[in-house]
Amino acid sequence: MGIAYAGTAREVINIYLYISFKEFIDVLVPIITDNSLSVEVSAFAALSLGLIFVSELNEDALSAIIETLMYRSEIDKSTTVARYFSVALGLLCLGQQENCEPTLDALRAI
Repeated sequence: MGIAYAGTAREVINIYLYISFKEFIDVLVPIITDNSLSVEVSAFAALSLGLIFVSELNEDALSAIIETLMYRSEIDKSTTVARYFSVALGLLCLGQQENCEPTLDALRAI
């Protein structure tokens, strides 16, 4: 889903499917924040949100990823696939230099 709708961050109309950007958030954020799911599933959901909302600084997506990084265990965060959380944050903040200072402050706190 992330690759199919990469960079859209707006309402998407398809012949077979109508999905608004709010529905992307509604579907993917619970997957990212659910610590009972594997870190792989959460990381790929975060990457999908990063691709969909690239350079948009979407508050819901940013807060979900940061919340997940705060509450995941160190073992989960040390896996190779957990790097996708960072990639997702980078995609969300791409080209937003000064606007992403609050996100950087939150990451420093973690």
